[in-house]
Amino acid sequence: MKKYLFFTILALFAFCFMVISCNSDDNIESGMNTDVLGDLPKLMESSTTELLSKEDIPIWLAEKISEIEKTVPPMAIYKVYQCNWRSKTIFFIYNNFSSCLLCDTYYDDGKKVEWQKTADSEDFINNSTRWKCIYVISNTPTNTLLILSNNDRQGSGLVARPHCFTGKENRLEGDSLRVIHQMIFACDIKESTVFDGLEIIFEGSQPFSFNKFKTGDTFDISQFKVRAEYHRTWTEKIIKMALSLSGEIKIIDIKTEDGKSYISLSLQDIKFDAIDKSCIYAIDGTIDYEIGFNVASMPRHQGTGF
Repeated sequence: MKKYLFFTILALFAFCFMVISCNSDDNIESGMNTDVLGDLPKLMESSTTELLSKEDIPIWLAEKISEIEKTVPPMAIYKVYQCNWRSKTIFFIYNNFSSCLLCDTYYDDGKKVEWQKTADSEDFINNSTRWKCIYVISNTPTNTLLILSNNDRQGSGLVARPHCFTGKENRLEGDSLRVIHQMIFACDIKESTVFDGLEIIFEGSQPFSFNKFKTGDTFDISQFKVRAEYHRTWTEKIIKMALSLSGEIKIIDIKTEDGKSYISLSLQDIKFDAIDKSCIYAIDGTIDYEIGFNVASMPRHQGTGF
């Protein structure tokens, strides 16, 4: 019995070693330059966000996306990027759980890019241009945000007190006072090592109305701004604010439950430059905001910071 147990344990260790070795060698055996692959996250996070529907992308890619959507594990996120390399359009599918970078890289006809030479992957990282995120697939629970960065940090945050309201403020511009109308979506973020609060703000010269919004409406960064609040473990303990660089927001539902009205927003590839310029963060997730929720008497949540 002891002998059988010994060989069982030995076989298990051998199997685990083989799996780990295969995963770590995926990039090497495929001809990828592991020294430059570390720059890949920077390319992704410096990309623009121009989300497309399946009808606007190649058929083979739309079919691949549909297959992925059927089996996305919890807290996983896939991002489809498009770029130019050697005068060709390239599609790259990123998966935050994958151990093999560049394994899902394709030409525009659907043919997979074979990294036969180390120099090819190096040239791709160094000379590919016009990177943009065109599709996002995620499986995070509603009111949970997935936070990624281009320095391999990853985490999540639980949304608290999500609410939205309309209002206005008087803003001094030059020598004149201007009335700015606003629609604000606000929430606290708990259990995050990065952000403690998030505000999505629409501004205009005319009053806003939730009745004018409908499911499927999509807004890009030129139509709103996102402010993220976070605390640092600095001695001064001053609240810092970060302004978003890019991203898109999509209305996925407007509903009424138990006499309360809600609007659900999908935050897609909302990017922030870290206050200390150490990295770029990207937020993805879906939030249910209560319309007209009164928060005047409630204390603000204070986060834990880094």
